[in-house]
Amino acid sequence: MRRKEKIADLADKFLETRLEKSLAEVENYSLVNKKDIKEKFIEDLDTLIELAKNQQKEGIKRAIAYMNICFLRSGVFVESNPFMVSLYDDKFYLDKTETRIYFDLDFIFEPVNRDIEELTKEIKIYPTLKKFEIKELKIFYTQLFLVYCITTLEELCRYIKEKVNFDGLNLTEDFKIIYGEHMEEGVAV
Repeated sequence: MRRKEKIADLADKFLETRLEKSLAEVENYSLVNKKDIKEKFIEDLDTLIELAKNQQKEGIKRAIAYMNICFLRSGVFVESNPFMVSLYDDKFYLDKTETRIYFDLDFIFEPVNRDIEELTKEIKIYPTLKKFEIKELKIFYTQLFLVYCITTLEELCRYIKEKVNFDGLNLTEDFKIIYGEHMEEGVAV
């Protein structure tokens, strides 16, 4: 077996034993802290809406057609796991005025980071394990948690309609809230 295949095999066996426990940890944290998670998210959205209102008062932001809430896969590479909420006019990604905030749902990724750190220590038989190899393992493992990210975004989107005050913000008649992964086709709420 080649070196890379041996590393992948060891990683699969190691992470398989951790995955169920880590996903259960994420689920439990989410259930216990659901109210706090939602309230923090709404606070962040209030900040975003105030930014957009100020931009509209300055005449640099047109009517908002989309609120896009997405997961940024790049977070895996930069050791951060942000989500982004952006407000766009009818030109969507071609909107010339940036109106966005970033927020974290660290509870989803703390087990990923912990498990990968423990895996790195466990694979001592490969003292030359490279950073890019560790990142590849982390990308693979993180993908197993992405379904939970999307489910959480979906739930937060439903909560927006109940709790966010859009008064004073110029919205288009067909304003949509969408969620998904960045630069992918989003799902409308």
